[in-house]
Amino acid sequence: MTSDNADRRVWQLRNLTVIETLIRDHDLPAMVWTVGPLGITGDPYAASDDDARRTAVESWAHVLGATWWAPHVDGGMTTLRASVKDYHGAAIILRTVLFEADSANQ
Repeated sequence: MTSDNADRRVWQLRNLTVIETLIRDHDLPAMVWTVGPLGITGDPYAASDDDARRTAVESWAHVLGATWWAPHVDGGMTTLRASVKDYHGAAIILRTVLFEADSANQ
């Protein structure tokens, strides 16, 4: 089965509706959301330190029931990711970068 642009727009609108409902229904930290036809990605918005970024992602992951990936450490930075394959029809990935070398262990 091939998908055309109309299908992709429908999927993107569905994903937009899912994230809109989540934002409206939960008092959670603001995130920068990228909404595409294949899923949604969220990164903490304006979190100025590692603790704030970690807290934002953990709060959203809890609400979504997301599964955590193994932390990725490279060059003193740690990337944390959590995902849910199907949240009301949408795939969602949460991610943040921690800049302190020991942040992954906190």
